[in-house]
Order: sequence, then C-alpha cells, then structure tokens
Amino acid sequence: MPASLVVGPLDHCGAEMNGRLQAIVNGYFVSLAPPTRLNLTASRAESAGLGPDQTFQIVDLGGGRVALQSEASGRFVCAEDAGAAPLVCDRDEAHEWETFELVDLGNTEVALRALANGKFVCAEDAGQGLLIANRDAVGSWETFRLVRLYAADGLVHELDFVVDMGSDDLRGGRDNIDLLLTTDDGVSRHYPNINGGQRWAPGTWPRAYVVLDPPVALEAITALTLTATVTGGIDGDNIDIHGIAITGRDGERSWPVATVGAVRFTGTFRSLTVPVGHPTLLLKIATKDDDLRGGNDNLDVIVRRRIGRDLTFHNVNAGQRWADGSLHEVTLDLPDDTTIEDLRDLVLRARVSGGWNGDNWTMDWLQGRLRTRDGDVLVFQHGYQRFRGSSRDLVIPRS
Repeated sequence: MPASLVVGPLDHCGAEMNGRLQAIVNGYFVSLAPPTRLNLTASRAESAGLGPDQTFQIVDLGGGRVALQSEASGRFVCAEDAGAAPLVCDRDEAHEWETFELVDLGNTEVALRALANGKFVCAEDAGQGLLIANRDAVGSWETFRLVRLYAADGLVHELDFVVDMGSDDLRGGRDNIDLLLTTDDGVSRHYPNINGGQRWAPGTWPRAYVVLDPPVALEAITALTLTATVTGGIDGDNIDIHGIAITGRDGERSWPVATVGAVRFTGTFRSLTVPVGHPTLLLKIATKDDDLRGGNDNLDVIVRRRIGRDLTFHNVNAGQRWADGSLHEVTLDLPDDTTIEDLRDLVLRARVSGGWNGDNWTMDWLQGRLRTRDGDVLVFQHGYQRFRGSSRDLVIPRS
C-alpha cells in the first residue's frame, strides 16, 4: 500500500462530521457487514434502527477529499488492493487507499471516488453486493445520500420537502426550483436548485433536502419562497404540484414547518411565498368515483368566521384535475389572530356545470385541521358529497 500518510486517527487537522450514507438504488443505509463487520453493504433499513455500525466520521482532508472512520470500530474505510477488492473497514490510519473524493451531486446526494484508482464507489448488484470502487461513471448504484447527524439543540438544521407531483413534471437540467428562506430579522437565505437538477416525474413523490448552515430557530422563520426557473410555453417547462409537506429537524426531533397546496408554476407564475408561523387550515380532500375536472371546473373554499370578514380562497386545486380515488391536501393561510373559536363553518363551492358536457364531482370525505405554533386540532370533517350544476355548495359546521 502507498506509504504517504494523509491523516492519522487522532492528529488530523481537517474538520469532522458525523453522518450516514443512504444508497439511492435501494434506500438502505451503508453498514458494517456481518459477521466480521469488515466489509460494507447497503443493507440496513431505517426501520430496523441505525447505530454505530451505520455511522461514520466524515473526516475533511481538504480539496474535496475525505476519509471515512467507523464510529463502531474507529477504523478507516479502505479501497482494498488499490480498489480491485471490495471496500474494507480495518485501517488504523488514512493513507491514499483510505482517501475518497466527495463529489457533490446536489440535494444532499454525493458520489465517492477512490483516490487509489480514480473509480467511483458502487453499491454492487443494486445494493445486494459489497461496496466496491470499480465504476467509471455515476448512476443510481454509485449515488448516496449523505445524512448528517446534527446536534439535538432545538434548532432547524435541515428542511425536508416531500413533494406530491401532479400531471406535469419538473424537467430538471435548466428548469429547477430555488428556495428563499426569510427570518424575522429581515435576512433572506438563497438555496438554488433544491432538486439538484433532477427530473421530478408526474405522479411521483420526490424529496428535497436543504441544509441550513448556520441552523435557525423554527420561530424565527417567517416565509419560504419557492421559485421555478421555468419559461412555460411549447419549448419551455410548466410544473404541476399537488402539494408539498415541509418538515424541519435537528439531531433528535422534527417539526412541521409548512404545507403547500396545489400549485402550477408557469412562465408567468414562477414564485410562491409560503408564510410560516401563521395559523393555517389544512384540508385533506378525497375524491371518490367522479373526478373534479380542473380547467374551468374548480373548487373554491370559504372560511366563515364568527368575528371579522369571511375568507374566500379561489381555485384551491390550481386548475388541476383531481382524479377518481385520489387524495389531496389544501393549505389555507389564516390571519395571525385566528383561533378555533373564530371559525364558524367551512363552505365548499364546486364551480361545476353538470350535465352531459359539464362536470360533476364526487367527494369521498374531508378533514380540516387548524395548525398553529402549538400544534394542530381537527375542526372540520364531512363524508360523502356529490356536487352537480344544481348543487354546488356544501356547508360544513365546525366540529
């Protein structure tokens, strides 16, 4: 093995970060492989529990190069036999064979290129085999999500976006989504391309992860602005999204930050600002056996209050079709002083025309929860309802 020392186990000068590697190809975490716990496999499900065997110190060697030191054994990961053999975690010090280039792929995804042979680390056989540095290019087998382990300090270190895609994809490449996070001190942080340039296909549930450095208190976040770099039109891109759930986390806990309802980004509508910290009415609406067509046939929601003006939200499905048997989330931002006692009833107004050429819509059920900083509580619920041209409104009293 080459003799030039890069870093020792105790006296290195680079920074360290505690983290885990999740194989994109199968969703499992990289772990020391039984029974010897020397080789590495992408074989540990999060549901089975994660511990020291799946945890590594990511030792920063500078210049984008790192060493991986097992928390369980204290040994370094090595590209054995100059990369010709599977990775092995049995070295007391990090030399050339224990050094990897950490390639940032965006959206917290990385690839590892072994310095020993210039090849990328692969979760062989779609994750069923041992990890080995033997690939010339990066695909799903060579892509890993770097899951950082943060301090349990009550601050938001990372935002997790779970996206429910509609019928029109996010193309990726030059068409992406940027995030602007605004805090109560008036400072805005820009996080470009949170999808990492990846395509989000119609009908899928992609995720995006945004690391906040430095972390921020949840109560300090006032708004999240999503901007799509799309041009619309025939040659450009439009994006349909049914909903987005945004969660923040530290090293121990997670908190709901915001929920986004249906939105369509186009060349003329590129940005959406989501207030954070305001009272929010979260509606879950299930369609039964007759769709809401979208286009000109859409749904309005009216929140009737005991004090103050009623609040009307037009076209909450953003012109999108709600297919038979589908489930949708709608987010309605309410005034800061809204309490449960302020809510009187909820009106659903389906702008459908019925008849042979028009549209009818059958709702299977609805649940509405009021979310505040203190949590959320069920305030509206209703079962089956069929909307026609002659019966477009449904009034739901507060539970």
